[in-house]
Amino acid sequence: MGHGVNGGFARYVVLRPDQLYFVPKTLTLEEAAISEPFAAAVQAVTELTQVRIGDTALVSGPGPMGLLCLKLLVAEGVKTIVAGAPGDEARLAAAHRFGATAVVNVGHQTLLDIVREETGGIGADAAFECAGHPSSVRACIEALRPMGQYTQVGICGQDIPFPMDQVFFKQLNLTGSVCYTAQTWDRMMKIYAQGRVRLNDIISDKLPLSEWRKAFELCTQKRGLKVLIYPEARII
Repeated sequence: MGHGVNGGFARYVVLRPDQLYFVPKTLTLEEAAISEPFAAAVQAVTELTQVRIGDTALVSGPGPMGLLCLKLLVAEGVKTIVAGAPGDEARLAAAHRFGATAVVNVGHQTLLDIVREETGGIGADAAFECAGHPSSVRACIEALRPMGQYTQVGICGQDIPFPMDQVFFKQLNLTGSVCYTAQTWDRMMKIYAQGRVRLNDIISDKLPLSEWRKAFELCTQKRGLKVLIYPEARII
């Protein structure tokens, strides 16, 4: 929805019954509104990457997708390091509140040194690249241990230099994760039912549809976590 066919910005939207899910009684409408990006995080973390309690993961990019991946990793008992760039201070603080073992501002700290310190020099078991930035891609690959797992969650939007020799010598497992499947949504509904992952604290701002420009600016300027837009006639 919203890619190929009309989505939430259209005046009217038509859906098939099999595309609809009942909102669980334990979930607010605001949390339910985050289901689409959360489903993408569910696929990346729980379906395409083999992580389990006792592992150490790196999440590079503390935007909404990175924070949603973090919430799932913490719920699974995975020790998680979150890295961000200058300007991400508020988002890194949120990552710390959400359960990150360590947060790293690469403008002031050396990510590889922190990863080595947190893993006894071994390297991370898995890395989730959520920033879509060339330096973030390289940092994730450098931070992984031999036979580690790299999952691309963010969109780079361009061809980038890639340290293929590190993939070769470390024998890394590379996976791309885009969107989700119908089975992913079924899994997400089960996660909702268990109640171990709550999404209300990732919502930083709620604005009426007429203020859509301000909402987008909050995101592009990194002044918000997850920004919700609601129709003028009804506040969710």
